Amino acid sequence: MIYPNQSSPCLEQFPITCETGPGSPSGHAMGSSCVWYVMVTAALSYTVRWKEKSAVTLHRLTWSFLWSIFWIIQISVCISRVFIATHFPHQVILGVFAGILVAEAFEHTAAIQTASLRMYIKTNLFLFIFALGFYLVLKLLDIDLLWSVPKAKKWCANPDWINIDTTPFAGLQLA
Repeated sequence: MIYPNQSSPCLEQFPITCETGPGSPSGHAMGSSCVWYVMVTAALSYTVRWKEKSAVTLHRLTWSFLWSIFWIIQISVCISRVFIATHFPHQVILGVFAGILVAEAFEHTAAIQTASLRMYIKTNLFLFIFALGFYLVLKLLDIDLLWSVPKAKKWCANPDWINIDTTPFAGLQLA
């Protein structure tokens, strides 16, 4: 038993803490780290070319400044997600590192660097049609994509606090 001499602690729930999804890794932390990682590495790629000795010092200062800003932003996002009780610490940490991995993977994909606007539009249309088709196939197979909603309603102190519009598939809900 974890609490041998006491009863288990009472956890308070509020409307903001009743989530409809598992939330691991944190999408907010992942998106933030991915976008900021790309911006920092892109900005630093311009300073790498500086050859003069004074420029090397400026590059090091720029490197330190930009990475410090990056980590301040990531820590702020992580703390805010944990503070409002939407994620546990390990979920936001996984989100940050998953975002960095995604950014690194796409940074080294040459086709992305040279793609035309037409290719981006075609890719986005394909991804949208694929997601919609996948959703409809799973719906036809009677697989519940909103499996976490009944669990949230069961375990939340007040089921009225569950906001269905915040689920990942809410935008694709056709019926």
